[in-house]
Amino acid sequence: MAAPSSGAGLSLVSRPSLWTRLEQGARSSLTTVVGPPGAGKTMLVADWLDRSPAAPARSAWLTLESADRASDAFWSAVLDALRAVDALPDGSALADLRPAPVVDDAFVDALVEGLAELPAPVVLVLDDVHRLGTTLPTGLDAVLATTDALRIIALGRGALPVARPHLLLAGRLTEIGPTDLAFTAGEIDELFAGTGVALDGAALHAVTERTHGWAAAVRVAAVRWAEEGERGLARLGHDGPLADLLAAELLDGLDDERDLLVRCAPVAALTAELAAVLDSGEATPSQAAVERARDRLERLADRHALVARMAPTGSAPGTTWYACHPLLRDLLRTRLAQDPAAFRRAHVLAAAWSEDRDRPIEALEHAITAEDWSLVADIAVRSAAARFVGEERTALLDALARIPRARAQGDVALTTALAALAYCRFDVDDLARQIAAADAALATDAGAPPGSVRRGSALVVLRVVEAALAKLSGDAERMLTAARAAAAEVAALPAREVPGWAVYEDVTEVNVGLAEMWSGAFDTGSRRLATRTVVGAGTATFGLHAAGLRALGLVVGGHPVEADRLAERALERARGLGWDHMPTTAAAWAAAALAALERGDLVVAGASVDAVRTLSSHLGVDWLVQTAIDLADVGVHLLGRDVAAAADALAGVDRRISAGRSTGILPTWTDYVGAQVELASGHPDAVLARPAVTRRRSGRRSESGATELSLDDRLAGLAARALLMTGEADEAAAALTDVRPAGDLDPVTRIETDLARAVLWGTTGGSKGAARTLADALRRAGDHSVLRPLLLAEPALASLLDDHVRRGPHAPGASRATVALAARVRRARPAPPAPVVGNDSDLTTREREVLQYLPSLLTVPQIAGQMHLTAHTVRHHLKGLYRKLEAANRREAVAAAVGRGLITAPTDLDRQV
Repeated sequence: MAAPSSGAGLSLVSRPSLWTRLEQGARSSLTTVVGPPGAGKTMLVADWLDRSPAAPARSAWLTLESADRASDAFWSAVLDALRAVDALPDGSALADLRPAPVVDDAFVDALVEGLAELPAPVVLVLDDVHRLGTTLPTGLDAVLATTDALRIIALGRGALPVARPHLLLAGRLTEIGPTDLAFTAGEIDELFAGTGVALDGAALHAVTERTHGWAAAVRVAAVRWAEEGERGLARLGHDGPLADLLAAELLDGLDDERDLLVRCAPVAALTAELAAVLDSGEATPSQAAVERARDRLERLADRHALVARMAPTGSAPGTTWYACHPLLRDLLRTRLAQDPAAFRRAHVLAAAWSEDRDRPIEALEHAITAEDWSLVADIAVRSAAARFVGEERTALLDALARIPRARAQGDVALTTALAALAYCRFDVDDLARQIAAADAALATDAGAPPGSVRRGSALVVLRVVEAALAKLSGDAERMLTAARAAAAEVAALPAREVPGWAVYEDVTEVNVGLAEMWSGAFDTGSRRLATRTVVGAGTATFGLHAAGLRALGLVVGGHPVEADRLAERALERARGLGWDHMPTTAAAWAAAALAALERGDLVVAGASVDAVRTLSSHLGVDWLVQTAIDLADVGVHLLGRDVAAAADALAGVDRRISAGRSTGILPTWTDYVGAQVELASGHPDAVLARPAVTRRRSGRRSESGATELSLDDRLAGLAARALLMTGEADEAAAALTDVRPAGDLDPVTRIETDLARAVLWGTTGGSKGAARTLADALRRAGDHSVLRPLLLAEPALASLLDDHVRRGPHAPGASRATVALAARVRRARPAPPAPVVGNDSDLTTREREVLQYLPSLLTVPQIAGQMHLTAHTVRHHLKGLYRKLEAANRREAVAAAVGRGLITAPTDLDRQV
């Protein structure tokens, strides 16, 4: 009759939030505390009664037995419990009240009247109320509904079968359930600390995941950890006191539900249908079998027998899933494993069901556990391998890593699966070995005869990873061949028999598009990718890659605004997946950097290049994207006026082009960027020596598509400006005559060629033509946010821009918008490097570069931005300059440098820049 002692152990953990709930409940008619065995129900309430200052002054405790299901036995026990704690005053009608064998209305009326006369409310704790069964003792509903003198706290594995809605509406019911009873991570940490064990973050997470906060498990885990360390956590549910508790308090009390749970042990979560499959051993159970399984699972969940309802992410609406506590599942799996044949059969059934429900990773794991290697081979290539391009990539790698290499020998499907594993790990050597082994197995594997789904699926995956190997190795021709072969195999497969068919079709199209872009058909590949940039869960990695490649196509094709939008959408999706630093996002990062360069945003361009540089160290970045990254890096240095660094970065790309490692559009693109570097360096002859410029001037135009034609036209503009720098105006005019009509040009090409024409007009004395053409270029640059060509202006173009600002809106073709843009460009454009006319041999290279900016009004942070350095670094170089020039400040440094002939005297325009 007395409350059990709270003792030690779990009472070391204070649970004030639950104490508050109990205090609130003690003011209502009924408080239910429901949870599985070992959930800490009894300990919680006993601890509250023992230690809480707000606990009731008078309480009684009654632990129920099965015999108390009889109403007379129940009320006799209740009245005895109240008498035992002197809860009944002298003369109380309840003192001698005894129920008859059949409890009638007269007894209930007397009971209610007697309780109403109690001088103060009494809290009655009913422990193990699940032993009352599904029928409420006669009169208990009347007591709960009419009296406030008796406040009942009912503890059990299931709630009392009361009129719950009515009690809730009346404010007479407080509920504490399994979720409330589960220990939080903080409480687990506190309990372990009380036993002398300090958990770090990873260990605390492991204990929380393993125990789900189940009190008994947490308590045993603390003891085991103190004795064995982390090793004790692994076997919590397999043996020892916790396994004994599960067996004695839970499983042994079940009938046919116990057998169902054992047969369902292979799966972490299941539906009634899957439970029926595993229980009956039939792949397609009857509807009656499904309903029987559902009824049993519902009973287990209602009893809180460590079986809970759940709704996994992506599950069909209206479908209820169930999951056992992981420690109960451990015990169930141990029991199932005692029958090896039943164990394997259950996993095979689970594998087939999972694959049919589009859960191929789970299917693969079950097949591997069953060691059914034929089934493993089928699932691996017809469905699971498709997930290496989706959000389940990591889970797939973990599953594939379980395939024994010895078992895969001579099996084309298993070897192909290992090739996919090698690709996802970016292990080029192992990838090459597995591809060779799979090709060899094609001739000997009797399990994959020609025309079979297994062989066809294996060939798709094999050619996809072969294209990946070619991509990683820089072999554009082999990549295109393998990608087209994979696409042909996909087309030949029966889609209904290959769950991964849609993903394979997407992947092969992306591979073909990339190979086309790389090998020469740039625009064809870019258009193909335009239809493959949707980033869904199943094709996330290739969708991101396709979006990035398409963005690259747009930015190189002269549409930086559209490119930036697409790249940002892809990166935003990648961030949502936690993949923004995976190699699959490299193309999007490169496109974002190139688009930022076009609009003159050095900060974003530099940050994007820095981000993608961390990815390009991975083998997952192909040569096309790597070249884009390198050219973006060149552009960052160039826009930051570090021409020497730009030239050094460009030299690496040139070497790769010369070695024949890049084909298609890449040489022309590289020459276009190279011509910008040479023009900014003041080397017009080097511009004219670029292979693409030489080809263009000889009258041979590209035939690779619109993008390369655009690059050709931009090169014509740069060549014309280079020729003007050498005084060859007629040759410059000739270079521009072959440019396509204005209506055929993309925004960047139109701006570049208009700027060249403006410089030509200005050089040959056509000031009005120069002004109008420049105004058109400025208007278009503003509309399309293309500032790079203006920021990199050589002296002749810079002079035209300055004149446009000086003349204002009155200049031919000018407007306030064009004048404002020209002024903005002039402010952002660093002072042109002044010619060094004296001896600066005592200055470092960086100090000489910083010196060129001192005549301008640029602040230190602005100079740092232009040079792509930190402000701290610029200040360091300024200190060196001041010391060597014997100057106390910037003004004195400029004067000293002019006096020594290190720079020319600054003009008013220099000061305005």
